[in-house]
Amino acid sequence: MPLGFALMAAGAVMRLDALAGVLASLVRPPAVVALAGWAGCMVAMSYMAAHNRQDVARDNWAEEVVNTVGQAALLLALLL
Repeated sequence: MPLGFALMAAGAVMRLDALAGVLASLVRPPAVVALAGWAGCMVAMSYMAAHNRQDVARDNWAEEVVNTVGQAALLLALLL
């Protein structure tokens, strides 16, 4: 994962004009709603990481569902 983030950062630095366009598109109303949903899911993931038991299947499935919804919201925000 760190390598992926490093490559993503390198790509963003190499194409600052494209990065500016992506950031500008993320502040439009539909994308802001999706980003808020993503942020909410990430907060929920943090809470579940601290309070759920890792050996309980139900808790793991709840975390997976929240993570999937959060990642889908981020993808939707980037596509909008």
